Amino acid sequence: MEPKHHQKNAEVLHFGVKALSGFSKENLHFRVYFDIKTISTIGNYNYEMMDDKWPTDLWLAATNRKLTDVEIFVGTVNVMEAHRIILCARSPVLNESLNKISHAEKSIVTFGAEFDVDTVKKFLNFLYTGSLKTTDGGHQLGKLATMYEVETLTNVCQLFNRVPDIEELSDSLLQVESSNELS
Repeated sequence: MEPKHHQKNAEVLHFGVKALSGFSKENLHFRVYFDIKTISTIGNYNYEMMDDKWPTDLWLAATNRKLTDVEIFVGTVNVMEAHRIILCARSPVLNESLNKISHAEKSIVTFGAEFDVDTVKKFLNFLYTGSLKTTDGGHQLGKLATMYEVETLTNVCQLFNRVPDIEELSDSLLQVESSNELS
């Protein structure tokens, strides 16, 4: 496995596989080549096996108002309630603003009226779950991520706001070549 070429934020890994066919008296030899293109990588975001229920459970606790201590507004619209600990752990900006407020009463976080309620909910869902199930509202979501210094979400939004050029796409297509020769 070796990188075929490396661009700014893209890498193509080129694989070759030799196989023998045992379906007839004559062994047919063929070779399969394929490229896997990683369009972009995010340095601080890794996939690993995990219990995928816990983020959903935390999100449900927020939407069901279980032990919540922060009220979320968009302009004057009350959107939902959330947990201070989650917001503070995921956003340095929210951490700073929420730590200036007494913990004895419910805190209020108000997002600007320029953001729609659905986008703010997607933003909060990402803070709780670490996943993004949509690419809608990418510009506003990216703006929120940048404003509140949620680095991983900022990087994800930059990925789906980037339009790849046709040459990049065509370079990453699978190439299958049959051959009767082995080298």
